[in-house]
Amino acid sequence: MSGRRDNRRGAPRLARLLTCALLLAGGPLCADEPETILRLGTGGQTVLDVTRVVRVSVGDPAVADVQKTEDERQLIITARSPGETDLILWEEGGATRRVRVLVGGLDPARLAASLREILSDVEGIDVREVGGRVLLDGSVLTRDDLARVERVAAAYEEVVNLVRLDLTAHNGLLAREIASRIGCPTVSVSVVGDRAILNGQVFREADRALAATVAGAFVPDVVNLLQVEAPMVEVDVRFLQVDVETSDRSGFNVLDRARASVGSSGPAGDPVVSVEARAPVAVQEMIGRGHANVLAQPFLTTLSGEEATFHSGGEQGYRVATAQSAGVEFKKHGLILKVRPDVLSSGEVRLRMAIEVSMPTSEAVSEDLSFNTFTTESEIVCRIDESLVVSGLAQSLRHKFRERTPLLGSIPILSAFFRENAEGRSHQDILLVVTPRVPLLERARGRPASEEIRDRLTPPATPPAEPQEPARERRVPPRPR
Repeated sequence: MSGRRDNRRGAPRLARLLTCALLLAGGPLCADEPETILRLGTGGQTVLDVTRVVRVSVGDPAVADVQKTEDERQLIITARSPGETDLILWEEGGATRRVRVLVGGLDPARLAASLREILSDVEGIDVREVGGRVLLDGSVLTRDDLARVERVAAAYEEVVNLVRLDLTAHNGLLAREIASRIGCPTVSVSVVGDRAILNGQVFREADRALAATVAGAFVPDVVNLLQVEAPMVEVDVRFLQVDVETSDRSGFNVLDRARASVGSSGPAGDPVVSVEARAPVAVQEMIGRGHANVLAQPFLTTLSGEEATFHSGGEQGYRVATAQSAGVEFKKHGLILKVRPDVLSSGEVRLRMAIEVSMPTSEAVSEDLSFNTFTTESEIVCRIDESLVVSGLAQSLRHKFRERTPLLGSIPILSAFFRENAEGRSHQDILLVVTPRVPLLERARGRPASEEIRDRLTPPATPPAEPQEPARERRVPPRPR
């Protein structure tokens, strides 16, 4: 009996010894494979490949949940809440494996997708995942966009915000917008931070003040370096002799509105004034085709707001007597053209023009000075490449001077029309084309003054020969009336 009791007492001890031996022989419980670390965001999932799992142990089920696939060769791990936990896996064959699961606040992939949608209308931003976090990088063009990105990034601990404000692109856009609103081609604008710098030239003090006011609507600080200076204006004038019948027969319609009124005059015998685009080019073509001759081509220069004068004719003397002395003074007569160009801040030119044709009633020097005078005045606003065109001038002079018309033949420009042997000129008329140019504006628009001068000095090209009428009869449709 005593021997059996001794055997029963020794059995547990033997089992413990055998267990220890097995443990020592097999090594640590989870030393079969190195530890695996998984990083997930809350709500995220991942799939882990294994060799037929027999048993799974989750240290903290509140942090992560594990499910086996049907073939027991994959595990689906779902992150439940932020924290850390261990998974112990027993695979078929006795191998064990330890997986460390680290769960963050949000799944980086889902967070990145959400941020891309939230910031989709903000240009210049790149959203990507880096090391389990979401990185915002790039540059934005406006301060409002930058403030919006900063507010969104501050709401998530997992977001690293590297977005910056691109002042270069922003300032360039702002400078172009300010220059567009000012509307003067001779004004340049640069923006540095919250400051706008205005450079260039304007034509009036009011334009300088207006430019500063416009810039001040966009930025709080304006440095106004604009210079106020009246620009030089060149006025190209051409008096043309136009054959009305030849133009009508050829159907040549270069200056449609002006040519339509050639040979006629306006109300009360006044000439017809119009504004024509590209008139100098049209005039060159008319001359080249033989439809017009140049009577005079004065070239006038003056400052904006000042008057320039062209005179073709003579002077008439008259006696002047005072208590201390007596003498003779002279007054000009003939054709006098006065132009006063005024350059506007928009780059347009307000052109005031007056034409005076006068002749004395007596050629002798006397105290009584009397003239027969015809005067017409007009004022228009020309854009670049536009000209003031006056037609019907010869008819207006015939209407004004009537029987004294032959005396106008003493005026050089008008001699071809009104001298005594100038009969049969009723089908011809005078066309006046006045084209203002502002070299400063042309340079600002990129057209060099040398190119403009070359165009004016280049004679018109010889027109191609008219095709010969074939010998056989050809039917020509009637010209519409």
